[in-house]
Amino acid sequence: MDVLNRGCLYFVRLLGKIILLFCVFSYVYQIHYKIFPVTFPVVLGLFGILYDFFINKGIFKIKLCNFYIFCGFYLVIISLIISTVINGTHDYTFLQFGIVNLLNVYSFYTISILFKILYKDISFELVVKYYIASALLQLIISLVMFLDVDKMVYFTGLLKYTSLAETKLIEEMGARLIGFGTQFFQSGIIHGMILLLLVFYADKKKCVLYEKVFLCFAFCLMSIVGMMMARTTLVGILMAIAFVVFKSNMWKLKIKISSIKLVLIMFIVLCAFSLFVMNFSYEVKTSLLVAYDFGFELINSYTQTGQLETASTNAMFRMYIFPSLFKTWVIGDGLWMDSFGRFYMHTDIGFIRMIFYFGIVGLISFIVFQVVSIFAVYRNNKYLGKIPFILIFVYFFVLNLKGFTDLFYLIIPFCYCSSFTLKHRC
Repeated sequence: MDVLNRGCLYFVRLLGKIILLFCVFSYVYQIHYKIFPVTFPVVLGLFGILYDFFINKGIFKIKLCNFYIFCGFYLVIISLIISTVINGTHDYTFLQFGIVNLLNVYSFYTISILFKILYKDISFELVVKYYIASALLQLIISLVMFLDVDKMVYFTGLLKYTSLAETKLIEEMGARLIGFGTQFFQSGIIHGMILLLLVFYADKKKCVLYEKVFLCFAFCLMSIVGMMMARTTLVGILMAIAFVVFKSNMWKLKIKISSIKLVLIMFIVLCAFSLFVMNFSYEVKTSLLVAYDFGFELINSYTQTGQLETASTNAMFRMYIFPSLFKTWVIGDGLWMDSFGRFYMHTDIGFIRMIFYFGIVGLISFIVFQVVSIFAVYRNNKYLGKIPFILIFVYFFVLNLKGFTDLFYLIIPFCYCSSFTLKHRC
């Protein structure tokens, strides 16, 4: 009977972990399943609000109820209102972003309840591990979708897309990996961020050999396959490598034994990965070569022409256009998209889009909102040191030189963490 009870308990816990992974996966990639009228994180957020109101009696005791975060959030909303009222427009895109971010706070509140049911607490280590697992699951699904058209039809049939996303998906199909529920630039933001979190975690965690091998494997897979989905992943890769080099003192030419072991493990993982790919069929390797050429076009361009450029980077530089009116510089034109549903002023550059939308005033408000959010996460996770959070801000800044980037929902879950690692094993 004891064996049966233990077996049942193990099955229930395993089922709970699968449900938790599904929720974290859907949260990280903000997935909109066709069976719901809104994204799944919004569904979780609404559940969290109901739970807080009816069961928790409105006592929202989460540390992220931070005065400065909400001040930053209100500054963005006020900037939006000023711009739309003065310009007489009705483009409330950032109001929608604000509502979604608020619901994301409650969404992870719901997920944190699941964490506490399964693990009795929630730690930085746990959240990072579920982030990594979610990324690996995404990459595997994306590879399957890319290599099998029937699977592509099946998986995309589960999701609801905007007309713009659907058009882009059709255009890019077969040329690059398509993410499940997230595509292109956004997938690059997510995977780059998870790569940074992975090295932050590895820096503080005393990993045994099998953990080091797994983390190196996860880093390589996310880097290579992530680039095949979105070349923006390169920003996260380079910053993660820079962090590892800095923390290992390799830049001082003081090479430790642990650093040599890390390089050796990474080399072995890459060799094993290459041998694994070589055993694929000719058709599969041909398809992967197409995705590889897309993802590593910048490197191929440099080796062939000596220039670090792609069609995408050239198009990006052409999008660096600036307002000609003083009013636009100050409060913007109150438009995020034009009347045809395209990017306003035909620019996709994050900072420039925000200037055209609600001016320098709104741009500064948005940057303040991101900074105070990062600072709130830092205050709750000081054991990581200051460097990781400085890097997160740099990551946010660099990505907005390419496209609009909001890291709030990816970093705010770490305000729920009570420690770096759990004090007990579950």
